[in-house]
Amino acid sequence: MSDLLEYLSAYVREQAPRFLSDPEYEQNRAYRDWHFSWLQDHLDPEALRHLEDFEGHLFLTACAEEESLIRAALSVGARLGALGQLAE
Repeated sequence: MSDLLEYLSAYVREQAPRFLSDPEYEQNRAYRDWHFSWLQDHLDPEALRHLEDFEGHLFLTACAEEESLIRAALSVGARLGALGQLAE
């Protein structure tokens, strides 16, 4: 199952830009990046280390959330597949 999840995660990351082309999404990303850049430029060294640690933990939680969403999508797909077989 782990190999399947790794394959699907890579596929999702590859395909995601097609579904994230919404102008509002792009605008929010731009604002996020601008605010993050501003913070980096205005924080003292200790606060900047905390921000970098925060960014690392944010990445780790995003990876866990991505895996959870893929598992949930697979579960939904399996249930839908089972329902389709009932209809036959």
